Amino acid sequence: MPNTERVELVGHLGADPRRIERRETGELLGVELTVPVSHRRKNRDTQEWETVSTNWWKVLVWGEGGKPLLELRKGELVRVEAGDIRARMYESKDGSMKCQLEAVAWNGGVSRVSWQRRAPQGVTRESPDDFLDIPAEEEADVPF
Repeated sequence: MPNTERVELVGHLGADPRRIERRETGELLGVELTVPVSHRRKNRDTQEWETVSTNWWKVLVWGEGGKPLLELRKGELVRVEAGDIRARMYESKDGSMKCQLEAVAWNGGVSRVSWQRRAPQGVTRESPDDFLDIPAEEEADVPF
């Protein structure tokens, strides 16, 4: 069996999608998405959910399948199925080393998501994974 990489991300877009096009002709080659994924946990003292950390993913969608994604806007909830995962180290403006997480989603690997806003009567939410309807941050500090 061959080795494979696969990741599923669910998050609100951190920026509007960006066209990737051939410089000479303007032909669409793909689309770049910025998807922050927050890790949350329930504070035992306050019983409130809090963000522990946020990973910013650059998602590249190559080919014509990326064209409909240009209609998405910052703050929309998306689900990404991707492979070819990379972590790239770079030096930030302040001189510190940072890690850029990157995933490639081929045609059809990204979809708009509509989640139920409230749990059905009698159902409780026990996991941070159940809280996928968290509103997008007003102004996200995109690291790239």
